[in-house]
Amino acid sequence: MREPEPASVYMSRLVGNMGPMDKTFRHTPCGGFLGAACRVALALVLVLTMVPLPARAETSADVRAQIAQDQAQLDQLTNSVQQKQSDIDALQSQIDGLAQQSMDIQQQLIQDREVLRQIVVSNYKDGGTSLLSIMVSSTSIDDMVSRIYYAQKVSDWQTQVVNRLKDDKDELASQMQQISDAKDQQQAQMDQLNQQSQQMQDTISSLEQKASQLEEQERQAAEAAAEAARQAAAAAAAKATPTKSTDGWLTCQASAYSIADNDPPGSTATASGIPLDDSVPTVALPMTGNPSAHYGQLIEISYNGMSVVARVTDCGDLGGGSRGLDLSTAVYQAFGYSTPESWGLRTVSYRYL
Repeated sequence: MREPEPASVYMSRLVGNMGPMDKTFRHTPCGGFLGAACRVALALVLVLTMVPLPARAETSADVRAQIAQDQAQLDQLTNSVQQKQSDIDALQSQIDGLAQQSMDIQQQLIQDREVLRQIVVSNYKDGGTSLLSIMVSSTSIDDMVSRIYYAQKVSDWQTQVVNRLKDDKDELASQMQQISDAKDQQQAQMDQLNQQSQQMQDTISSLEQKASQLEEQERQAAEAAAEAARQAAAAAAAKATPTKSTDGWLTCQASAYSIADNDPPGSTATASGIPLDDSVPTVALPMTGNPSAHYGQLIEISYNGMSVVARVTDCGDLGGGSRGLDLSTAVYQAFGYSTPESWGLRTVSYRYL
């Protein structure tokens, strides 16, 4: 039993040139690009089923998507900031109202102090009002009762003034404490919102930098891949270019095909219009260059000490131009091979007659 081929070898053999399936897509007259694309796609599918895939690396698109998500969160935070600002503005209105009330209380406090000062000054000048002075100065019992009553009223009023002054001071202190607490609450809210906004901005800035780095890496990788593809294409073109000897013979890689694996299967169509016939020795040239200039021309093909004369009647993709000839049934059978698969891909020499 034959050992299984490595995936890379299998892909190279499949894309590079062997088997009837290869030929099925190659011989649309001068239209083998579809055939090449189908062969490469099929090879990639087969290889991917045999080779474990590595974990996908993070790309700049992934980071940009994360930036978009974070930006959406930042927009929501901005809306929250605006809402908070509205709340703070309402709080500030309350603070302004408390401040105005405090100013009114302060003004009343000043007035009460002035009244109390005047009372103290009056008592000092008059020597105060005592019960004895009321009795001595009264003209009658009724007058004395009346004087005592009014003296008591004055004393009560003075007490009220003093108590109101104390109450005003206490209320002012309470109002100022409320203002202070409101301002502290306002500042705490603003500090929290500013901190959240800064953190989100820092995250987005970091992601922007990461995305830029990944985009640069991807650009360099794309350039490297393009350069590798260019070099591979150049190498394939150089390989496909027949090697010419001093006696006029050319050397190239040759594949094989038949009516059974023509496009469509069983078709005898060729690029030149000369029907494909498995019993007639013919060859196909690669589409690169100018194959139509050789249609109908005789060509001598040499392999393993034997020579066969055939006619150029067709063209095809031929592995993207990596092969110089495609041999019909009558040619590869003349060299001793029964099928395109048994012929495979071999090096031959040829010359135009």
